Amino acid sequence: MAALHRQITGHLKYAGFTLVVAYAGGTPAGFGYAFPCSADYWFGAGLVDQVPAGARTERLMGLCELAGLKGVFIAVRWLTWGFAVVCVWA
Repeated sequence: MAALHRQITGHLKYAGFTLVVAYAGGTPAGFGYAFPCSADYWFGAGLVDQVPAGARTERLMGLCELAGLKGVFIAVRWLTWGFAVVCVWA
């Protein structure tokens, strides 16, 4: 838990950070979070020049975590930056 807490709080500083929780039968079943990012952030300075030009100039999303309970399938769709829809199938 301490490592996850450090990771999430480290990513909170990015504009557009969105965290969603998925529920199944009223019980938390999973979560995901993401934020808009640049190609430099996502691929790193050492690889960004090897990424196709379109991917370097398009808006990118850093999907950092998507986790669910065993036997639970979670789908997340970011409709706009800052809003997400989460579907859970148990």
